[in-house]
Amino acid sequence: TPAVIIDPLVGLITDLVLAAAFLIIAEHRIVFRYKDKYIEMVDPEYELLMRLKNENRPEYKRAIHCAYLCDRIADKMELNRILLKGAGFYHRIGVISDKDGSIEDNSVHMLEENLFPPQLTALVREYGNPDRKAVSVEASVLMISERVIDTIMKTASSDTINYDEVIDKVYSSYVLNGILKNTMMSYHDMNRLIGYMKEEKLYYDFLR
Repeated sequence: TPAVIIDPLVGLITDLVLAAAFLIIAEHRIVFRYKDKYIEMVDPEYELLMRLKNENRPEYKRAIHCAYLCDRIADKMELNRILLKGAGFYHRIGVISDKDGSIEDNSVHMLEENLFPPQLTALVREYGNPDRKAVSVEASVLMISERVIDTIMKTASSDTINYDEVIDKVYSSYVLNGILKNTMMSYHDMNRLIGYMKEEKLYYDFLR
């Protein structure tokens, strides 16, 4: 009879609607739960960043510029801007930790101790994990942005610098050493990322 077919379909549709509603509610609760924390932590005068500035000014400068570039790239690629900006600020915050261990591990510990959003802590953990099986899109952006900023800042005393070559070399080095071998970013989006990096020449001049 028609009921044999219609009743299960109605039940399936109802279950799907309820599941979708649950996911939407859960997502909104998570987002709004950490909304204020995200707003606070991306302020350059946030307490942890001020401590970094007072204890290690070169690292503070590096973090500020990395956060800026991550934010710019995330905006152009329609990624989570506040997440990537936060990762740019705090991926090396462990340099001011007084605990034994690597900078990467201490960075994760400090974010956990300060109750940072789990998504941000997970991204910083992924960034510092050499045994990662896959590299998320956000981690790919963070790693390339951080290395480009670091390379340009270290060559600031040079009279001339070809930014396109620097960016290409950074990308090639990650490919050759296998870090981006398992990136979750598509080839098309990776080319977009490199192209957007090369559009920031005026900003790179400011770094020098």
